[in-house]
Amino acid sequence: MGDPLPARGSVWAVATTVVEDRPVAVTGDWDGRVQVWDVDTRTEVARRGRPTPHTGPVWALAAAVVDGRPLVVTGGDDRAVRVWDLGSHRPVGWECSAPRPPGHGPAAAPPGPLGAAGAPRGPDEAGVTVVWR
Repeated sequence: MGDPLPARGSVWAVATTVVEDRPVAVTGDWDGRVQVWDVDTRTEVARRGRPTPHTGPVWALAAAVVDGRPLVVTGGDDRAVRVWDLGSHRPVGWECSAPRPPGHGPAAAPPGPLGAAGAPRGPDEAGVTVVWR
């Protein structure tokens, strides 16, 4: 285990994957920023831009390589669910809006044939899952 990443703000979500044969960590913070970090050098990867920030805390992140493309899904307090290609630093598809903001500990899966994002509604309510093709 190495030194902590020099992320600004309070990080609430993190995911890891591989981009161009190097390990990266993706962090989402209280201020809505989504940052991509080179794990070996502990520096931010921002060649052509970073994922579009959310207007509130980022509660959910998931990363995976799908059909050779490194993707991350982000979910924020603004109810936005976004997919980002970490190789090209460009959005994938369209942004969708969840019926409720993701809560603490939601799950998200990058799109392949099927993508999904889920979140709890509240302490006494059933959760919600958004699925797309």
